[in-house]
Amino acid sequence: MFNRPLGFVAILGILALIGMIAKNAVILVVQIETDRAEGKGVREAVMASATGRLRPMILTAISTVLGLIRSRPRCSGDRWRSRSWAACWWPRC
Repeated sequence: MFNRPLGFVAILGILALIGMIAKNAVILVVQIETDRAEGKGVREAVMASATGRLRPMILTAISTVLGLIRSRPRCSGDRWRSRSWAACWWPRC
């Protein structure tokens, strides 16, 4: 990964991203089940839930990356540099 070491702080950033993805998946499944309980069909429930949850998922991801801009390599010390690389650039690899 960009010839940088994958230390504890970088792994912490990756785990935070995985946690965010898992949280979004759970919320999406709960929303689908709620729509199904209201009488919608499977396809209709999935489509309605996915379109309804897309904006909050995108905003969460954007706010996470924007929050990590402060810890990008040029602004932070060596301690947090690997976390910012992992959290901002790992999903693109």
